[in-house]
Amino acid sequence: MTKTIRVAALLIVLALLAVLYSYQLGKRSGDDNSSPLAEATTPKPALVDEPLSPIRQSLRRGDFTALDSEFARVEKAAETDAAAEGTLFLMVEELGHGTDEEQKQLERWATGEHHFALLALSRWHRVRGFYARGTDYANKVDPRRMARFAEHNRASIAHAEQALKTHADCGVAYSQMIDALVGNASRNDIDAMYKRAQAAAPRWGSPALSYSFALHPKWHGRTGEREQFSDQFAKRHPGHRAVPWLQAAVYANQSAVAIDDYKYGEGMILADLAIGLSSRNSYAWLNKGRAFSGVQRAPEALQAMDKAIQIYPYSDSAYRERGKQRLLMAQAAGQDDLVRAALLGDVWALKQAMMNWITGTTPGVAKDWSRIPDLCERVRAAGIPDGVFCVATVHYFGYGLPLDRKKGFVVMREAAELGVVDAMSDVGKIFWQGNAAAGVAPDKEQALRYWIRAADMGNDRALVELSQVKNDPILLELVKKIRQEEQPPPQPREPQQTKPGVT
Repeated sequence: MTKTIRVAALLIVLALLAVLYSYQLGKRSGDDNSSPLAEATTPKPALVDEPLSPIRQSLRRGDFTALDSEFARVEKAAETDAAAEGTLFLMVEELGHGTDEEQKQLERWATGEHHFALLALSRWHRVRGFYARGTDYANKVDPRRMARFAEHNRASIAHAEQALKTHADCGVAYSQMIDALVGNASRNDIDAMYKRAQAAAPRWGSPALSYSFALHPKWHGRTGEREQFSDQFAKRHPGHRAVPWLQAAVYANQSAVAIDDYKYGEGMILADLAIGLSSRNSYAWLNKGRAFSGVQRAPEALQAMDKAIQIYPYSDSAYRERGKQRLLMAQAAGQDDLVRAALLGDVWALKQAMMNWITGTTPGVAKDWSRIPDLCERVRAAGIPDGVFCVATVHYFGYGLPLDRKKGFVVMREAAELGVVDAMSDVGKIFWQGNAAAGVAPDKEQALRYWIRAADMGNDRALVELSQVKNDPILLELVKKIRQEEQPPPQPREPQQTKPGVT
């Protein structure tokens, strides 16, 4: 089967799924006499909590002395040791993925400007900013989500700047500030921050790696500029700890491109080259697993994906891919992996995990609506807007709890205002048809407002719904009026770079 035929077949399947979903929504919106689950059930845990690491236990106990001591030990080693720098980064990353309660503990720890607490708070805001914007955050995003993304990243930079007041040569702080500028500032700002890092923390490798990430063509660089930056850095800084990291990152990215193009052998070779340069490159191990999966060598695929997660336990894509592979093998643990990915912000994994429990047709996963409410609440509690929409569907369709159209619709509008495009599309559908049980009268103008917003974000279902107004001059005039009233604020466009990146 050629690549063109495979792509065409996939598009047909996606179109059929979209039509089925839209039909089910319309059917359920108009039929309030039957509930998918008439009786309340006791929600079961979506996933058994994993044991907390020592630093998370110390944070929850408020043992800030122990935290300061452990972070200081690792940071001291990181001044001369590349592995220790990686460990320090992961420690900060771990606390950055904490709960709201843990964030409050970080605030208490940061009183008096404790350096390591400020680093963790900086990362916490970067993670929450990522969740607020969405997992496909290199693509077009609702301005409301962009505003929250920017707000979190400003807080991330502010905390890192505070941390530098006591440790002016901390490379991890500069790395976090570069990360917080990506997708959120100009290329000139990113170049300037990297120059600061070079001057203040020349031995550290993480700022160079973050800067390399910024040079992705979807962000602030040109095609091939990352490779150019890696080559120039190696020539100008021979023996620097960042050299193998940068070269490994280049190979890992090239590996992903090859695998996406179904060139599994080439992808495997490039992944191995990356691993040879940096054995702790989680992305390279994940790509190796994807290559094995592509040639149907499932055991080796799982081993490589296990390694990726062992190195970096906060990779939503690694959990998602391992979950998909496990479910292909009819292993129930694959569903747990999808849940983990959902809790790390992966919207596809969230939808798929829900669908597996709703239908019960996925090998290894039994039909069990009672698990869905807990999953949705946990995703919402993690600060992920799509979790709000998930909670809305629980109430509106009665997945695991008694059906409650009114509450479901209220929460669904909340999700739409948070910029969740699927929620915008569904709210528009409910306004278009009206639903007495939800307390919603038919309102074509409100429906069009939500559909226009969703369509502007590229939502296929909203685009299909808007097509029904093309032969109605009154509705067409209304669409024109709404577009004039709700013009989104212009987003600054980065001018195309004409000079090589900073090295």
